[in-house]
Amino acid sequence: MHAAGRHTGQRRALVELWNHVMMRYRRHRDGSLQPLARPNVDTGMGLERLLMILQGKRSVFECDVFEPWMSALRDLWPTSEQSLRLLSDHLRASIVVIGDGVRPSNTGRGYVLRRLIRRALTTMWREDPARTLADLPAGLVEKHAAAFRPGRPLSARTSLSARMSLSGRTSLSGRFRGCS
Repeated sequence: MHAAGRHTGQRRALVELWNHVMMRYRRHRDGSLQPLARPNVDTGMGLERLLMILQGKRSVFECDVFEPWMSALRDLWPTSEQSLRLLSDHLRASIVVIGDGVRPSNTGRGYVLRRLIRRALTTMWREDPARTLADLPAGLVEKHAAAFRPGRPLSARTSLSARMSLSGRTSLSGRFRGCS
């Protein structure tokens, strides 16, 4: 891990900027592991962490990729900074995944999407059960979905699917209502 420090009073705060992941095994569908012929190290920084450094921000949530979400959600649903950050992160990630053609389900990528949406809904409803993802500005959802589909135009169907999946107008919406 490589970290950058910033003095905050008497303590030095560290922020992880880069990480290393040891790739040693291939996991098969049955869960068994097979050693790789060539173990390797995957390194990563992440788009948001890179932007944080380049834009001189103290948090990824201050960067221009999160600003439209933070601003729109702050105006839409007055809530704590922690909830705003969670909602911005989870809703933004959900739009990217939906744009990739993933739909909520009980397995694989669909399960990850379902958990992202569920956590966002739980956070929203904790403060106000009347809140709904249908309140999200359509322009924000469409613009974000288009930004993460380079070289592929955003079809009306994809945009509608993203808004419907996030608005609770899917068959899964009833299941999400019971979450706490």
